[in-house]
Amino acid sequence: MSQSRLLPLCAAVALAACHHGAQPPSGAATPAPVRPARPSGPSLAAQTAGLVEAPAISRSTGGVRLKFAPEARPMAGEPLTVDLALLPSVAADSATLAIGSSRHFTVVAADRQITLPALEANQVYRQSVDLTPAAPGVALLDVTVSLHRDANVEVREFALPLIVGGAANAGGTAGAPADAGAAGVASAPRAK
Repeated sequence: MSQSRLLPLCAAVALAACHHGAQPPSGAATPAPVRPARPSGPSLAAQTAGLVEAPAISRSTGGVRLKFAPEARPMAGEPLTVDLALLPSVAADSATLAIGSSRHFTVVAADRQITLPALEANQVYRQSVDLTPAAPGVALLDVTVSLHRDANVEVREFALPLIVGGAANAGGTAGAPADAGAAGVASAPRAK
């Protein structure tokens, strides 16, 4: 091998050997390895146990999921509280929940629009909505979630299906169980 080729090779080996096993100066701090943050506390699934996923009716992926559960069996003409759990997959400056009042429900005025301050990703934000179902049958409660991020707004719409039973003093449909809905179908008790 010629001397002009051997010299750079020897210099490279010598430089590599000089730094092999080198320790940082004793006063210098060594950077800690970066580890993904572990969530503390119960998982999202554990925090929303007993709630069901609300079906989205808009095509937008919106970066948010919604779960819900009525606190009691919905009955026509009787006040009802519906528990909501907002699960954003992205951080947002704020969020707005618009609860649709329709011919199926009368929503308490204070619950028609709910504003939440800054949201962190992968957290659970609980709210409850007070309403009164108008008539027995299957009714959809419309909920529109708007995530405000920087100068953008991401919107996702949900339809929460609720099976509303007849009024407690109505007596039900002939031949149907006492807690049957308008179609004469009894509902199963909620799992706890």
